[in-house]
Amino acid sequence: MSATGLLKQLYHRVARPPSTNYYLNQLGLNPYELLPPGGVVVDVGGGGTQGRYAFGSSAIAQRRLNLIVMDLFPSEGVAVLGNAESLPLRSESVDAVLSVSVLEYVRDAQRVIDEAFRVLKPGGLLYVSAPFVFPHHPPPEDRFRFSSSGLRALAEAFEPVKVGSNRGPASTFCHIFIHFLAVVGSFNSRTLYGVLLDFFGWCFFWIKYLDRFIGHYEVGSVLYGNAFFLGRKPAIDGVNAGQRS
Repeated sequence: MSATGLLKQLYHRVARPPSTNYYLNQLGLNPYELLPPGGVVVDVGGGGTQGRYAFGSSAIAQRRLNLIVMDLFPSEGVAVLGNAESLPLRSESVDAVLSVSVLEYVRDAQRVIDEAFRVLKPGGLLYVSAPFVFPHHPPPEDRFRFSSSGLRALAEAFEPVKVGSNRGPASTFCHIFIHFLAVVGSFNSRTLYGVLLDFFGWCFFWIKYLDRFIGHYEVGSVLYGNAFFLGRKPAIDGVNAGQRS
């Protein structure tokens, strides 16, 4: 083995730095617990996540939820191959749709939300999250960023349950700062940039813990790293509502 290959092998054995995110839990609830026992949950673009997200996944088994992971590409745990902009599902056939860190990659975010609305049963849940202040991160092609009000506008057909962000100002600054330092010190070397991301990650991950104190400041809402929207498809559509009034 060459010296370069040995160095790479040794480097990959080193533990990765801690996450830069101090989870704010602004959501404050577990969407899975809002679903009926045995409900059908579609995780759009879920890859190998198996529905495991920061809000907790234990309720999947407890409520005997039928989790269907859909993605563009086959991987472990993916049950259905399909495009988020044209879901291969019947209308009004599922109880919840999840879309976590997917909207930044699609061509038509509104169509993704509209498709979720179509396949959800009346009263069904939509949970979507996407980056806002965050570094460019392909592949695939990274196209969009979303504020919390942007997600609310995309999902205006839904009744909002909770809208916010789980990455506060300290976590957001920490992540951007580490990437900035890695760019400055990389001398335009992609390899060195990757190494420096880990190095500075170990040096400065602690900044995120300031969100324990400032993460819920009202003024902190000027700087946040991601946005989420949790909402319900109206149980009665506009036409029926008009007929009953």
